[in-house]
Amino acid sequence: MEELLEELGLNRSESTVLLSLLDSGASSAALLARRTTLKRTTVYSALSELERLAIVRRIKRENRTVFQALNPEELTELLRTQAKEEFQSRLSTIELLEPRLERFPLRNRHTVGGYEVTYTRTLKGALNVLDQATTVGSLIRSLHFMENSESERELL
Repeated sequence: MEELLEELGLNRSESTVLLSLLDSGASSAALLARRTTLKRTTVYSALSELERLAIVRRIKRENRTVFQALNPEELTELLRTQAKEEFQSRLSTIELLEPRLERFPLRNRHTVGGYEVTYTRTLKGALNVLDQATTVGSLIRSLHFMENSESERELL
């Protein structure tokens, strides 16, 4: 399970501390250090990051401080929400970047026999070529899709 948590961005120490809290409930940093065999400073560092991520809460009990992980349902929902927000943020960045990248001159255009030839590697690129051609009224003589370096399929 530590590997899965690491795929979500936690480091090994954070994963170990979180799993210990989920398994044993609210615990002090000293008890977590003994249970996990991690150094106390490592446990505090992991707890600090888990708190920052809102995965762990700090609770004052009498004169002691203990840490408690979200319950599994809350944790799952939090991780799902964070993943969706990160995905939306990256998608927004890509959408901002796309028109800026389109300003660069195409290096995949050549003139062969008086015809402009455009090479593209993606379906979206091919659709852009078709869109540009229909917008300016260009004649498309042929359209080829390369399946691999040895064969191609002529569509038009």
